[in-house]
Amino acid sequence: MLIVDGMATPTSSEPQRVMPPEELCEHVLDTRYAQLALLFNSGATNAERRMARDRYALRSKEQQ
Repeated sequence: MLIVDGMATPTSSEPQRVMPPEELCEHVLDTRYAQLALLFNSGATNAERRMARDRYALRSKEQQ
């Protein structure tokens, strides 16, 4: 099953099955959460968080 623009689309090798709206919604949420977790834990995003944290710490020290 592929998720394209928030819609579950069966691949050509899968039998087509209609998912109940609740199951589809939960599946889409799970998929989007997994995508968000991958993005959040990526190296580039981690580096951005560290730089922002370092800037905040530097400003805090300067204000003291």
